Amino acid sequence: MCHFYSAVTTLVCTLILLGSPSSQGEPTSHLHDLQARAGETSKATVGGPTAHLHDLQAHLEEASELLTKAKDSYANLQDYTAEIHKQVHVHGELEKDERTLIKFQKPFKVYLKWLKGENDGAELLYVEGQNDGKMIVHKKVLFGIKKTLELAPEGFWVRKFSKRSIKDAGFVGIISMSCKQFEEARKNNDIMAVSCSTEEVNGRPAHKVAFAVSPHGRHNGYQCRSAEEYFDAENFMPVKVTFWLWENDEVESFTFKNIKLNVGLSDKDFDRKNEEYHF
Repeated sequence: MCHFYSAVTTLVCTLILLGSPSSQGEPTSHLHDLQARAGETSKATVGGPTAHLHDLQAHLEEASELLTKAKDSYANLQDYTAEIHKQVHVHGELEKDERTLIKFQKPFKVYLKWLKGENDGAELLYVEGQNDGKMIVHKKVLFGIKKTLELAPEGFWVRKFSKRSIKDAGFVGIISMSCKQFEEARKNNDIMAVSCSTEEVNGRPAHKVAFAVSPHGRHNGYQCRSAEEYFDAENFMPVKVTFWLWENDEVESFTFKNIKLNVGLSDKDFDRKNEEYHF
C-alpha cells in the first residue's frame, strides 16, 4: 500500500466517486488527475461544504470498516493458494506482464512459481527462520542455464522485479500496509479524496476502496498518488489492487485469481526437496 501525504486545504468539500480501470490495455488514468477534479468539485454548491464534509467522513468510516474486516479476516486465515497476475505500465506502455502461483502458510512460509513473464519457470521458496534467513531461488542464469541460488530476501534479484520485499508477498503486504497507512492518513487528515462502492471482480461481488492524495506527497516520501483496492465481499481478501505511482507515470496492478483459503498446506509444500519443485 502506498504511503500517504497531502495538504488538506480542499478536504472540506472533496468527494469523488471513482470508476473502475479498463479491462484492456493501460488502466484508465481517471485517478491521475483526481486532485484537479477534486478542486472542481469544491466549487459545487449542492449541499454546501458541510454536506460535502459529512459525505467524506461517511466514506472514510466505510473505508476504515472494510479495511478492518480485511485485517480481521486475514487474522483467521491459516494458509492459501492463488494465482497473481501483475501488470506494470510506464508512460502508457505495457512494460511487465507476469503470472505467478503463490502458496502461503502462517507464520511466514511462501512458495512462488512464475507461470508467465520474464521469469517464466522460476521458483522461489522462503521460510522464515530457515535456510539461514535466505530465499531459495531456482532461475535462469547465463545462456538460459537454470541454477539454484540462496539469496537475501531484500536482495537485488527481488528488488529488480518488485518494489517490495518477499516479506510483503501476497495478501499480507497489501492488507497490513493498507490498514496502517489508511488509518495514519485519516488521523492526520491527509486523505484528499476517498470513495467506496461494490462492483464485480472475477465474477464475484467485491467492495472497492479508492483514494487519492495531494501532489505534495511526491516530495514527502510517499510512493503513489492514488490507489484502488477490491476486497471479496464474502471473505474480504484482496482480489484486485491498482497503484498509480509518481515516477514515469507508472501504474502497477495485481489481480488474484483461483483463490483457495485454508486448504491445509503441509510442510512438504515448503520443503526444497519436494519432488514437484526444482531446487
